[in-house]
Amino acid sequence: MSILSLKMDFPGYSGVTPRVGKLFSNDPIATVTSAGYINNYVRGNNIPIFKTDAMTVAASDNTVNCKVVLTGTSIQLVIQ
Repeated sequence: MSILSLKMDFPGYSGVTPRVGKLFSNDPIATVTSAGYINNYVRGNNIPIFKTDAMTVAASDNTVNCKVVLTGTSIQLVIQ
């Protein structure tokens, strides 16, 4: 299973917060919201993620709004 796409709104605009991303995955919410789930995807696709970002996540079993939590080198999406 995997991330199908991840797009961030407002690319190139400085000072626009929060940026809102849209993540589509065929994994369940419990997997998508686990620490480090999106790490390799954002690094491999050179997508900057900031602690002020928010994310709408469409997973295989639900759609939820999440905030981004950065801890060290790990990115986690936390359901709001």
